[in-house]
Amino acid sequence: MNRREFLWTIGVVGCGAKVTPRAAPRPRADAAVGSASRPITDDWSSQYQLAPSSLVVQGLTVARVTPTELAFVDSTTLKRVAVVTTAYRSTCSAAGSTLFAFARANGPCTVDRFDGTVSPGPMLLPGTCTSEDGYRLAAAGSSLFVSRGDDALRVCRISSSTLDDDGLIHLEDRARGVKQLVGLADGRLLMPVRRVVREFRGANVQRDFQATARIAHLCAGAASRIWYSAWDDTGDRIARVMLAKLEPGLATLATLATLAARIVHLASSPDGAAAVLAVDEAGWLIVVLDDAGRERRRIRVPEQVVANGLGDAFVGLTATTVVLDARSRGLFGWSVATGASVE
Repeated sequence: MNRREFLWTIGVVGCGAKVTPRAAPRPRADAAVGSASRPITDDWSSQYQLAPSSLVVQGLTVARVTPTELAFVDSTTLKRVAVVTTAYRSTCSAAGSTLFAFARANGPCTVDRFDGTVSPGPMLLPGTCTSEDGYRLAAAGSSLFVSRGDDALRVCRISSSTLDDDGLIHLEDRARGVKQLVGLADGRLLMPVRRVVREFRGANVQRDFQATARIAHLCAGAASRIWYSAWDDTGDRIARVMLAKLEPGLATLATLATLAARIVHLASSPDGAAAVLAVDEAGWLIVVLDDAGRERRRIRVPEQVVANGLGDAFVGLTATTVVLDARSRGLFGWSVATGASVE
């Protein structure tokens, strides 16, 4: 081997192609757990899901957003009832009924409003818009909050067919990049900032609520309550879920301590109940809690759903069904009343 061949060999070893996750075909939303088509296993899975959820609950319907479409699914059957083939960047709901979806093509940014599964047409987002905008979206009363890059939130007033500019929230360094935004029906917006739940009304900061631990997930509860998950003292694991009063001190009403489990995702239903996706030594599980924090159902996720892990998955909860978006592996559901899988 001469010097040129030796150097070429070193270059191949040092700069060879990296292993990347294999792309899996998008399964049907109504695919059963025991489907004959075997999904391609992901090569990598994250540890926690802190991104805005892919699932939005509207009554008994669950809207699932993917990079290419927005699918409305009957949670009791997991059958699609409507599909919109638009690449929405983010979605949110107002009081568990109206759904808002943000889109940006080559032109201006728009927001579609869905009452049910039909939108009367796009609403133009006021002002300029860039490719970095709209990855976070929250509806609170008559206000819509839209992220502007990582450092600001645009506030818009919602009318029947238009969005009007209502100010801008400049985020401090600690709040930049926070993905958890919670809109309340009374117009307040909540955001977790480390050990604080920050409350906005319009473009103004109202107050901070101090928590006892660093917050990971944040969801709305019922009757001036919130759900949040908290990191342990080492900051290595999301270890527990709390139901708290939305008041100074965030008085804890109930706690789900998962002991050896690692919490991956937390979501609440429009009526204030919650679903927790976690993993422990026995495998993956979903815990359903009622609006008072009492455990209602514990469901073990079958191995054929898990594949290489569910660290990138989302849960959603309706009055009858807990739904799991296992991403490339499809959509799955279980009855809250019986724990039986939805076939």
